[in-house]
Order: sequence, then structure tokens, then C-alpha cells
Amino acid sequence: MKNLIFALVFTLCAGNLFGQDSKHTIGMSASSTSGVGLSYKYRIDKDWSVKTNSLIVLNAPGCCDSGEFSFFDVGSELQFNLYRTKWLRLYLLAGGSYWFIENRYEETIYPEDPNAQPISRIDKDIYHNLTIGNFLGIELIAFRHICFNVDFGHFYYAELTNLKSNEFGIGVGIGFGYTFGQ
Repeated sequence: MKNLIFALVFTLCAGNLFGQDSKHTIGMSASSTSGVGLSYKYRIDKDWSVKTNSLIVLNAPGCCDSGEFSFFDVGSELQFNLYRTKWLRLYLLAGGSYWFIENRYEETIYPEDPNAQPISRIDKDIYHNLTIGNFLGIELIAFRHICFNVDFGHFYYAELTNLKSNEFGIGVGIGFGYTFGQ
């Protein structure tokens, strides 16, 4: 068992010799601050990186009980490295995202009069949300090009549709990606 653990650690370390030297990362991320979806990160210099996330789902039928669902999310992060090696990075980030959610559904109303026809109406709920926050994150590079990140911190959430829901919270983020370019 010790040999297996040693072999795994050695393989990860040997594959990580040049991981943090890559300038670009593409992948998938989900964060309480910067949103969910496909992500792209660009390393500006040895200390600073910028990352964007976005996901668009338009008119997804069957996603809800009896209707369609549309979703749009765009977010970004500015990251500052606190500690960086070839295979590990500890960073602070400040970020934000905008979410648009529309849920369209059909409702059938049956009148009390048995001779009357049922009434069918289409209704929709629309939400506009804004989230901003600051997080502490850690990124691990495996096999030179595969990266995994986890971050956690505080965020502020505002529902812009009717300004009824504004709150502070503790959030998390996770992601993975492929690094490339020198």
C-alpha cells in the first residue's frame, strides 16, 4: 500500500514540473460569486489572473413541470496569487456575476361551471440577480495540464427583479480545466 501511495505522489509531482507556467486555462466552473458554466482564465503576469464564466440555456423544453426554461449567466474574477509553485497556487479573488432566469409554464384553469371550457394560460417568472464577493482559493495542477480549483469566501446577492431578496452569505466555488500556452 505504501508503494502505491508513493507511486501516485511521484507521478503527480513528476507531471507537475511546468504546470503553473501556462498562460491560458479553459474548463468548467461553478462559483457562488462568479457564476457557472464554461470558463476561461488568462494569466496576466506572475501575480495576476483574470477568469470569466458563462452559461446560456435557451428554451429548454421539459426542464420544468409544464413549460420551458431559459437561463443566462456571465461572471468574472480578478485573482491575485498569494503563493505559487509549479503545481500549487493559493490566491485571493474578487468577482461578480449577473444571472437571468426565465421560467415559462402553461396553467389550465377549470371553471366551476361544468359546461364551461377549461381556460389555458401561459405565465412566466423572470429573475435578474447580481452577485459579488471575495474568496480565497487553491489550485492544483496535475499531469502538467489538468487543473482543479476550490475557493470559498463571502458574497453579496441581490435580486434585481423586485429588490426583495438581498443577503450576505458564505459561498464556495469549484472548477477544473486544461492549461496551455507559454
